[in-house]
Amino acid sequence: MKVREIGFAALVFMVCAVVVAQEAASAAPRRPRRRRPAVASGGLLVKEAGGPVLQIVNAQSRVAHDVFAKTAFDFTTSLTLPWKAMQVAAAADAQAVARAALAGGAAGVVAVVDSPSLPAIFVAPEEGWAAVNVAKLAEGEPTAPVFAARLRKELWRAAAWAVGGGNSSFQPCLLRGVTTMKELDAIPMLQPGPEPNNKMIDEAHRRGVRSVRLASYRQACREGWAPAPTNDVQRAIFEQVKADKERGPTNPITIPPPSAAK
Repeated sequence: MKVREIGFAALVFMVCAVVVAQEAASAAPRRPRRRRPAVASGGLLVKEAGGPVLQIVNAQSRVAHDVFAKTAFDFTTSLTLPWKAMQVAAAADAQAVARAALAGGAAGVVAVVDSPSLPAIFVAPEEGWAAVNVAKLAEGEPTAPVFAARLRKELWRAAAWAVGGGNSSFQPCLLRGVTTMKELDAIPMLQPGPEPNNKMIDEAHRRGVRSVRLASYRQACREGWAPAPTNDVQRAIFEQVKADKERGPTNPITIPPPSAAK
């Protein structure tokens, strides 16, 4: 046997040995890995950073206040922002509830009320507050789990809109944080940018709104859907297009008879 052939045979033998060893190892029962004993951490704590806080202000009695205390803690741990749940006297005027909390130093407020006439959520982004109406969430007599899910979703949605979640990620844009009229005046744009603009279009389509078609007055006249002219320019275009249609094409297409086409 040649030296090259001996080397190749040895290489094949080594590969086969490795494969057999791997298969044997995989077939052998594995010893369970010893897990390190879990050490109790003592629970999650929140260290206050000082300064103003964001508040969920509970002004109703349909839902227990403990629910809002837990939600405030969830907001805090998810956003790393200080949220507190405050219990106040029952009131249907969410605006008054929110403004009282803001006047007391809150940086943003989600007011929770129980009113038969208010929508599920309403928002005042310039003032930094939103409100959730639990009466609306109870429509249709949902089961307890369904109602709890509705409440959690609406609290999050309200919190997002109250503290800037509806602002555009691409700045500068008209949709940004504004708390004073001077801040509004400082925004150079007079309409939203492409990102929120497209969001508005998508949501309108979801609600069944169809996009309109834009065309010049001349093109609309040619297509036959232009309104009556309202000025001299439109009148001239209207008469010109009308005359062109009555005269017909200046260079008509000539179709030869079948015999001439061969």
